[in-house]
Amino acid sequence: MNWFHKNRKKIFLFVIAIFVIGSFAGFGSYFLTQSPFDAAIQVNGRKIPYKQFESLYQRVIEEQRQRSPDPLTDPQREYIKRQVVQSLVQEEVFLMEAEKLGIHATDAELAQVIQSIPVFQREGRFDVRTYQEILGRLRLRVEDFEAEQRRQLKVQKAQFVMASGVKLSSLEIPAKVQAALAQAKEEDRKKMLENMDGFRENLRRQEVQACLQEWYGDINTRLKVKVLLNKLEPGPKPSTPAVPTPTAPLN
Repeated sequence: MNWFHKNRKKIFLFVIAIFVIGSFAGFGSYFLTQSPFDAAIQVNGRKIPYKQFESLYQRVIEEQRQRSPDPLTDPQREYIKRQVVQSLVQEEVFLMEAEKLGIHATDAELAQVIQSIPVFQREGRFDVRTYQEILGRLRLRVEDFEAEQRRQLKVQKAQFVMASGVKLSSLEIPAKVQAALAQAKEEDRKKMLENMDGFRENLRRQEVQACLQEWYGDINTRLKVKVLLNKLEPGPKPSTPAVPTPTAPLN
């Protein structure tokens, strides 16, 4: 018990860092009239269940409470809802691309990821009991958590495949290096010169980020996104999301 309270913030931050779904108990009167599997969002006809939206939303809210004791205002809550919607839409788009590329996440890959997460370990080794206890305290079912982890693996593998085709030519690099050095402050310039390999890798990551964003922007023009929260909960609703910035894989 003491160990969980001591690591509670780390655990919540970890859960927020990935998209998780689970049986969140705080749905209120929603369960009285609606199914948790009713679509909250549709992306090209593919349904994202309200359960998935609500679980991620509530965990972002919890993470905000961990950061600050001040109650969230209604505008802040609506902003968080829009961000959650954008995140789920982006995830669904990359999942569709993963399916096109024939990408799968194997049981062995899933186990490796979960077992490497520090909060699920005891004395440096994965501990099944700790894993189950933490998910239980977070009101997450093991099968739901692992299903979402599998989806995230597919997203990351799709991004990795897409990023692997992004190359900087030998002609581009010198020009980009000179431009960056010219704009950098003296202190930053010294750091860049001391670690040119790291600087070149950072340039490549920026190029990957730009390419993923361009690809997503193009896809977004053909996406058919429906936000159906107005049918499932009272109050103001987030509008159809703008183009979120995809995260470049750190390969």
